[in-house]
Amino acid sequence: MGGVNEKTIEISKSGKGGKDTTIGKIRIHGNAGEVHFHDDDAKLKVAVPTGKFWAAWSNNADLQTLTFHDTTRGASVTINFTSPSAGVVEADIDVYELKTSKAFQQLNDFAMGK
Repeated sequence: MGGVNEKTIEISKSGKGGKDTTIGKIRIHGNAGEVHFHDDDAKLKVAVPTGKFWAAWSNNADLQTLTFHDTTRGASVTINFTSPSAGVVEADIDVYELKTSKAFQQLNDFAMGK
């Protein structure tokens, strides 16, 4: 649908008997110096500057949670890493609406020169 190196990541949830069920998909790609995370079903998009994303990713040896906020588009993405007893590292990705207060909006407008 756009950008480079596009991937679609299935988000699953463990059900009865340990069987995973797909509950959604997150589309990710690079475009115009940004990494874009899309939840097409929810019509949400988060754009993260590529340098910011790769700096966080490459410095994440301890597999800390990564969160990026896109105040322009009103959405955020959180990537949680878990290491189950089987030794497999999992990445749970959540794209969600970002709600901000009036005070935040005013500060953001000031920072953006509006």
